[in-house]
Amino acid sequence: MEKVAPLGGDLSGRALSGKSPGHRRRGSETLTLLRAPGVYAELETKGKRLDEGWRGCGSLRIPVQVNRVGSLLTVSSPAPRMDYATAKTADARRYGVFFGAMLERA
Repeated sequence: MEKVAPLGGDLSGRALSGKSPGHRRRGSETLTLLRAPGVYAELETKGKRLDEGWRGCGSLRIPVQVNRVGSLLTVSSPAPRMDYATAKTADARRYGVFFGAMLERA
């Protein structure tokens, strides 16, 4: 993770761009793992559990907006982020504190 932004110089979107043999190999290995029986059901279950946990933050008076489709999940401040203009209104400093704390607890 230290090599991926914001800590490192690699943007996550370039991670599997196919520009190097290592990237292609990791991408191929990932696709092989995703073909195993039950993988997507397990991802859905884990995504739902994580979603429910984040939504539980409201009971702690920590407002969050959770967006999830299957195992893909994002967490942000409570105002919906629908496009670039609304995403720019997020409190970047507060998210930086949150992101740092998540890395420390990983």
